[in-house]
Amino acid sequence: MLSGYGRDCPPLNDRGFLDLTRSLASPKFYEAIKDAELVCPIYAHRATAN
Repeated sequence: MLSGYGRDCPPLNDRGFLDLTRSLASPKFYEAIKDAELVCPIYAHRATAN
């Protein structure tokens, strides 16, 4: 799971999602998923209010 704030939202495509994980301060998440097989689409929940 990745999250963002305001208009800074994670991408919904697999390449963009992976690129974002590569840009994080720690490489651990990227290393854990870089060779994983996508088994379902990437979903987003972008609520505008609580």
